[in-house]
Amino acid sequence: MNNRFVRTIALIGEDNFKKLSNAYITIIGVGGVGGSTAESLVRAGVGKLKLIDFDEFEPSNLNRQLGATSSTIGMKKVSAFKERFHEINPDCEIIAIDEKLDENNSAKLLQDSSYIADICDDAIAKKLIIEYAIKENIPFISAMGAGNRLDISKLMISTLDKTKYCQLAKKMRQLLPKPLHKKIKVAFYDSESLPYNKEAGVVGTISTSPSYMGIRIASEIINEIIGK
Repeated sequence: MNNRFVRTIALIGEDNFKKLSNAYITIIGVGGVGGSTAESLVRAGVGKLKLIDFDEFEPSNLNRQLGATSSTIGMKKVSAFKERFHEINPDCEIIAIDEKLDENNSAKLLQDSSYIADICDDAIAKKLIIEYAIKENIPFISAMGAGNRLDISKLMISTLDKTKYCQLAKKMRQLLPKPLHKKIKVAFYDSESLPYNKEAGVVGTISTSPSYMGIRIASEIINEIIGK
């Protein structure tokens, strides 16, 4: 295993690498942002990942989602990533949960995590995740919207109260009590989004903005775990 991670260990040292290998990270949502987060963590040497997502890969995912290939179209995302990640690091324990997180199962799905990455796009599910993480004192980060974005230099990691332009962040500010806003770490684009394309009828995306957000989230998680 050390041959696989020799360059990582050269950068962060054996003790910090052990912290990563002992980490148990839960990721809710493994689409364009979450898939990039998850793969970055696997390649960094995280020892255990729980992937929660109920969706399947479809052709429109091919433009931006790491797990989407011609051979995975129609597959459950968590199943496809479990196979992919075992090819990268067979020692990484992958728990694939093909479920939609809701008020009936959120506590069960999130328990035992050492870190939680909320990367779903369902505002109610995000509220449940954030409230659970705060209540249980589990470190976490929440991803805001990455669609209709081109300028990745505008990506920020801060707290929910610092968000201005993101519509999903606005929704979360409405759903969550104001005193919590300064306690909620979020990844968000600090700029106006491009106009919604009514003719296309879908939110515009490209390969860069979701993937970059995912990598930044993974970096934040890694640095927090190793204390950098």
